[in-house]
Amino acid sequence: MRGYMKKIAVVSGKGGSGKTMVTTGLFKMLSKTENVTIADLDVECPDAGIYINNKKITDKITTSVFIPSFIKEKCTGCKKCETACNFKAISFFDDAITIFEELCKSCLRCVNVCKTGALTTRKIDYGEISVYDVKGRSFFEGQLRIGDIRTKNLINEVKKLSEKSENTYVLYDSPPGTTCPMVAAVSSVDLVILVAEDSLYGFNDFQLAFSVVRDMKLDYWVLINKYVPENSPVMKWCNENNVAVGGCIPFSDKIHSHYSKGNNILELSEVADCLEKAVSHITGGAQ
Repeated sequence: MRGYMKKIAVVSGKGGSGKTMVTTGLFKMLSKTENVTIADLDVECPDAGIYINNKKITDKITTSVFIPSFIKEKCTGCKKCETACNFKAISFFDDAITIFEELCKSCLRCVNVCKTGALTTRKIDYGEISVYDVKGRSFFEGQLRIGDIRTKNLINEVKKLSEKSENTYVLYDSPPGTTCPMVAAVSSVDLVILVAEDSLYGFNDFQLAFSVVRDMKLDYWVLINKYVPENSPVMKWCNENNVAVGGCIPFSDKIHSHYSKGNNILELSEVADCLEKAVSHITGGAQ
């Protein structure tokens, strides 16, 4: 019988806060003793694979959706399809319609309201999921087709695929920001690790991400990256609002240089000590 899989999403709000560093570091640390899967959900610009060594690709899966296709001879010009589309993906010009693939969400409401058969469906590819083996552990990487907007669709497909594994834990490297892609990444997870960059810009976006996580009533664990103890807007706010900070990684040129060269971030005690606290929290709360 399959056991329970604990799902952990690492988010940041601001891009460049250290989210991928934390996610891949946790993957390496958990891999030593646990069955763990990692999935890169930053499908518009995936980069977790840069920091995961010894990976071997085992599969590539193309993701597709159905969109409407127009048959002019059957169209009566009723414009019901244009009215039904909430995303302005269909527009009438003279006696024909134009379908904007980039705006279409594949809900197919337009096809359902068309009574003459002027709209049928056709399949298009919008992304790809690469599956890797990493010394017996699994790594899933989503890559959205250039120019496509179906970010949420691909995130959900990567999550679905990664959750089919038999592992105890799955780590999600979430997209930056606090819009639909981030919400899709954290939906239904057991724990959110909030990585806050200790700068005014990072602090602002941390507050936004924290609000989303709080409003979704998700469990969270705060990690401050690039921490400057003598002048920390994130720590000050957390103390004032009774938000517990689980760990801190100091602001350090040594860390930045080491990581940017693709070296194992766990070789630095300043990072490893903090991530050990995160691992303890993750495994201590496992069901």
